[in-house]
Amino acid sequence: MRVAVIDLGSNAVRMSLADVSDGKITVLNRYRENVRLSENLSCDMMLKHAPVARTLDAIRLFKNYADSFKAEKIVAVATAAMRMAKNKEVITKPLLEMGISLKIIDGVEEARYDFLGVMYSLSVNSCVILDIGGASTEIIAVKDGEIKGMTSMPFGAVSITENYIKNYDEPDCTEKAYSYLECELSKLDFLEEVKGVPLVALGGTASVVARIDGGNDDYNYRLTANRTKEIINSVNNMTLQNIQNNVKIESKRADIIKGGFAIAKAVIECVNSKEIYVTRSGVREGILYELAR
Repeated sequence: MRVAVIDLGSNAVRMSLADVSDGKITVLNRYRENVRLSENLSCDMMLKHAPVARTLDAIRLFKNYADSFKAEKIVAVATAAMRMAKNKEVITKPLLEMGISLKIIDGVEEARYDFLGVMYSLSVNSCVILDIGGASTEIIAVKDGEIKGMTSMPFGAVSITENYIKNYDEPDCTEKAYSYLECELSKLDFLEEVKGVPLVALGGTASVVARIDGGNDDYNYRLTANRTKEIINSVNNMTLQNIQNNVKIESKRADIIKGGFAIAKAVIECVNSKEIYVTRSGVREGILYELAR
């Protein structure tokens, strides 16, 4: 069966086209558009016109791709921005008119799909899975292949930047964000069981780290925690203009990357990880794995 899986996140919308048969998954193509659906959402929990328009344009394009590939089934899920929004219908109604039924999943289900996707594609039995989105961050502690604890935190790269990083060009602009994150992470008792395990990082923030280190968008790029923090500290000392000119980053992510990096650094230090895996696996792969079983 040919399947299209759409993941409508708070910062980006992604789609995987895959053949699923006999318990096997063959990904044919992947698509991604930065739409920043959660832009200015936190002020009143209302989705704004411009990001809604960008999102609908992206999904309309993805639907055309899925139709061209003769997808027999389209599975579409949405995460934090849609969970929080009071005016969800500005997205759900137009999608229904396109023939797409959007399921808004809660944070626990999002974390579970992240776990399934990582376990399907990465040979690591004990780790902390970190999925940094635009408006939420999923953290899953895994020990000997089993979930020891998981949560969806109410912050992401966009919301941390909007709420805690005011002077983006200043070298110490992430200090307030980092202090807030340290406090929030200290409340996660289940992380005590997995101190020192590798960190498996998903999402666009993690991909930027891999590209800066010389990697690409292949699965499961590996680097040390020290090298990761070196990259984070270097970028945090840059102005926005320098980031746009000198860092391998999409233009629409440059002005929120410091927020995403603050989350990543805080989790690395909380868990005391020594190595980092950057992977493309996540919600979409978790859904495909469930469909294939």
